Amino acid sequence: MTTSDMIRELCEKMNISLVELCRRIGQTPKNLGHLMQLQKFIGAMSNNLEWIGFVVLL
Repeated sequence: MTTSDMIRELCEKMNISLVELCRRIGQTPKNLGHLMQLQKFIGAMSNNLEWIGFVVLL
């Protein structure tokens, strides 16, 4: 499972859209999509994800 798949699954479990996730972490949907394509999402956003309640295990 890729990082992008995990983020999508967590959003679904939390009943929020990717756009809502972007709003909560202060990113644009375009930037989020780019980071997810590059598989750099966790490294770049782990602090923001923890702030909104996601647990990040690297």
